[in-house]
Amino acid sequence: MSLTREQNPAPATAPARPGAVVAPPAEPKVPHSFVDYLKGMGPGIVVALSWLGTGDLINSSVSGANYGYVLMWALVIATLARFFVVSALTKYQLCNSTNDQTILEGFQRVWRGFPMFLGVCSVLLGIVYHCFLFLGAGTALYYLFGQFGGDWGIFMWAVVVLGAVVFMASRPNEYKWLEVVANAAMAALVLIFLWALIGSGIDVGAFINGLTFSMPEDRGAYGAWLVVVAIIGAVGGSVANLMYPYFVADKGWRGPKYRKLQVYDLLFGVMTLVVLNIAIWIVAAELMRGRGATIEGPEDLARMMELAIGPAGPTLLWIAVFFAVFDNIGTQVYAFPRIAVEAVHKTFPKRAERFGSLVHRNDPDAPHTADGAAPADLEEIRHVRSAALLRDPMFRWIQAVLLIPPILFALPSGPGLVAITVFGNAIQVFVVPAMIVGLIWMTNNRKWMLKGYANKWWENLILLVIGGIGFWAAWGIAKGLPDQLANLFGG
Repeated sequence: MSLTREQNPAPATAPARPGAVVAPPAEPKVPHSFVDYLKGMGPGIVVALSWLGTGDLINSSVSGANYGYVLMWALVIATLARFFVVSALTKYQLCNSTNDQTILEGFQRVWRGFPMFLGVCSVLLGIVYHCFLFLGAGTALYYLFGQFGGDWGIFMWAVVVLGAVVFMASRPNEYKWLEVVANAAMAALVLIFLWALIGSGIDVGAFINGLTFSMPEDRGAYGAWLVVVAIIGAVGGSVANLMYPYFVADKGWRGPKYRKLQVYDLLFGVMTLVVLNIAIWIVAAELMRGRGATIEGPEDLARMMELAIGPAGPTLLWIAVFFAVFDNIGTQVYAFPRIAVEAVHKTFPKRAERFGSLVHRNDPDAPHTADGAAPADLEEIRHVRSAALLRDPMFRWIQAVLLIPPILFALPSGPGLVAITVFGNAIQVFVVPAMIVGLIWMTNNRKWMLKGYANKWWENLILLVIGGIGFWAAWGIAKGLPDQLANLFGG
């Protein structure tokens, strides 16, 4: 074995956390049939549900209630933009010729400071996301259990959710737990909203028109086009897109032989997300807009489901929302700290050496074999590095930062969401263009990619379009930030 460790006294089999032992897992089977592909899928649904959250539920409902079927095409394009960006990120991880084990290693080749930049953004945006997620989870349980707890009910149930997340995070093989919860939640959401779709009906003509780039009249300070490009740009360049390559690694997919399975897996997750969002949008357009009603909060969403399904509608909705949001919290509190800790280890090699992630081959630049298979010890290197990241106490501290402060937003007199929203937009302004530029650089470098896997012209065109939209969206957000901050601080 040519595996070496630089001045690291910790053994390779040191436990990553209680109950877990570092040992390279058995290599997953490469599917060759339709049934094998279905059995092999998993990360796509986990990450798709983590992208969904309460935001999509509310946003699709509000859009359907306020605009009918118009602008539905923007939702489809935004989701497909995310597919192409995430697929390109994962292609680098699976098909690079440099033996890079994670996507952050690729970004580090573009610029030494890239990993730390993305790590900091993942923590800051993780805090933003969790402010909404805990509020959503607490709200779901609050209504599910008859508004028990009064004014403090939402906060009380948010604390219950916090306890459940901490319990799941302490279990070995946390990814398996996430996959089970994600599959159950996605199945419940799809069934519930397809049932609601049957109850509401669909205007086929309006639906087709909603997919033909029709535009509503401008409303408010921002034109419709700016709203559209902001949606597409933010979704395509979101730091949450970095989670999927890590879930792919947790699944044991390594090397280009898993590329086809990975594409089908991601496509399945994204298309499920598209179908779900369209179903929510149509139900809102048919049942709320037709009655002149609007959706401004979760109570209105429950009312919509009652109109579609009957008395059981709100209960089914809150069950599905809870599991979706719970999976969101569990997924992000698992993935974002890993990204952040890896970024620290990439930036500060002494810390990496201390906790055992500074592991390499005697010949670190040895390419993959001709058939694209990774050398046997590369899988052990990946697994040892992954365990070292979880062993670093910083991993748990970052998890605490992602969990404790956001729960305060569920307090009856907790701080408003305006500040955290402005803060999140400010971060997104910088992360969207940077990620797209770095990704294009990585996937076009023929020295870094295996033969035949560097971007084709049409792949570059798609990424350039998404990147251009991202720049435009970022500029629009940046121009509006001074006024938002002035209003926020009373100036």
